[in-house]
Amino acid sequence: MKAIIRTKKDLRFFIQEDAKANGYYGSKTRFFNRFPRFLINLRKLEYAINNKKKFVIVFRRLVHRYYSDKTKVQIPPNCLGYGIKIIHNIGIIINSKAKIGNYCTIHQFVTIGSNGPHNNDGCPIIGDLCYIGAGAIVIGNITIGNNCNIGAGAVVTKSFENGLTIVGVPAKALLIEKKHFK
Repeated sequence: MKAIIRTKKDLRFFIQEDAKANGYYGSKTRFFNRFPRFLINLRKLEYAINNKKKFVIVFRRLVHRYYSDKTKVQIPPNCLGYGIKIIHNIGIIINSKAKIGNYCTIHQFVTIGSNGPHNNDGCPIIGDLCYIGAGAIVIGNITIGNNCNIGAGAVVTKSFENGLTIVGVPAKALLIEKKHFK
């Protein structure tokens, strides 16, 4: 599911995959837009935390807080896999205990967290290649399988298996008939 950034090689890989997923790989845009700088700093903060570099952690946390305020996105370190695609980066809130797999797509105003007042109430684990639509809320001690699509505005409070489309309030799996055409 999710790898941890331990070496400089891992750090470069995570930053490269995020850049490819968000469409700024090899582009000068990442230097002028705040959000690519936010993601790059997030990955560097994860590297510093995992390698226990104390001075660097303090500096990166300050920069992370600055970019979080500017982009209106609250993503804590070590909760995202690589290749994360963030579309319309505003109003995204992710709990520090949540785990999101590799190559997931997240739209604006998404909340992923616990359903209680304390962090130890359990947080979601979201698999690889998942799509989370605008305004979706994923809360509780649940697991979303790989390759799932969570529709816009869905409120997900229970676990779902791999490959499902999840929609509604409360969320239900959408049954899609596969028709074969000749």
